[in-house]
Amino acid sequence: MLTQYQINKENEYQQFKSELLTESTLPCDFKVGDFVTFTNEYGVFFRKPKKVIGFAGQCDLPDRFIFTESDAYWFPKKPDQ
Repeated sequence: MLTQYQINKENEYQQFKSELLTESTLPCDFKVGDFVTFTNEYGVFFRKPKKVIGFAGQCDLPDRFIFTESDAYWFPKKPDQ
């Protein structure tokens, strides 16, 4: 059974996903549902593939516009990561 906190977090996540674009407005080889691997800016490679959940419409970080399932789903990734 989920706690109220877990239910609230899941609702926040679903709300966030519903506001994302399903197609990128910038040239990109990825689409929603693709599984991708990730390497951060320090060169650390994360083995477990992450699912692309959407794209930013307008973003304060123009080179970061891809959102994936992760603990930091709200922070966009770069296509070359």
